[in-house]
Amino acid sequence: MKRIIHIGIIIIYILLLALAIWMLTAGYICDDHTCAVFKNAFAKHDVSKNQILYLLDKLCDESVWPFAYISSSIISFLLFAILPICLTFTYFVITFLVVFITFYCIMSFFIYHYVLPIKKYIIDYIRNN
Repeated sequence: MKRIIHIGIIIIYILLLALAIWMLTAGYICDDHTCAVFKNAFAKHDVSKNQILYLLDKLCDESVWPFAYISSSIISFLLFAILPICLTFTYFVITFLVVFITFYCIMSFFIYHYVLPIKKYIIDYIRNN
């Protein structure tokens, strides 16, 4: 029974990792203005000021869990590759969860207390001028 639970957790982990990578590539990479936010801004608004306000309004509105999930996966694997500890399923799950919660909280704190106030100030400035 324990083996079936472990296999189920591994399958869910891999599916969530694939979803996080897909979300990152489909919705978060905006190098060529091809992400969903840019497409919506250019489709809904004709005036450049309204496009900029829309882009600023949507900045950091989406969840950061894909970034935390992918970075936690990489760091957990690196910790077990570098540190001389035995790789067990329980140790990996605990390490992954601790790193995931830490990264998610740090990124959320940074966005909420640094990016959002600056974003609101810039939006107010653009609307008033």
